[in-house]
Amino acid sequence: MMAANTANIPTWFNTVTGWDTDADEVMTIGERIANLRLAYEVREGGNPRKRHVPSRVTGHSTEGTHAGPLEGVKLDTELLETEFLKACDWDVETCVPSRAKLESLGLADVAAALHG
Repeated sequence: MMAANTANIPTWFNTVTGWDTDADEVMTIGERIANLRLAYEVREGGNPRKRHVPSRVTGHSTEGTHAGPLEGVKLDTELLETEFLKACDWDVETCVPSRAKLESLGLADVAAALHG
């Protein structure tokens, strides 16, 4: 789906649900889902920053990438994670979605549960 043409998603969504949504509404739905998933995970004690990404994926393995267009490429996962969390308005240490982000998505009850 990452490389797919997403222009048809609202049409598919409307066909399945019978709703009349546009691309912006579909993106907001996806953002709500992402924030709800994260809120549940952190409420239950999880922290996505503590997940292990295999070194082979990031280019830091002892085997390395010895050929092809990614030869020698190493990802700065710390920077990527931090910038992603900032862009999502999630705390960069705990990954807790901000109160403002949750409330802007109509998730005030979730904000109250996480932030008191």
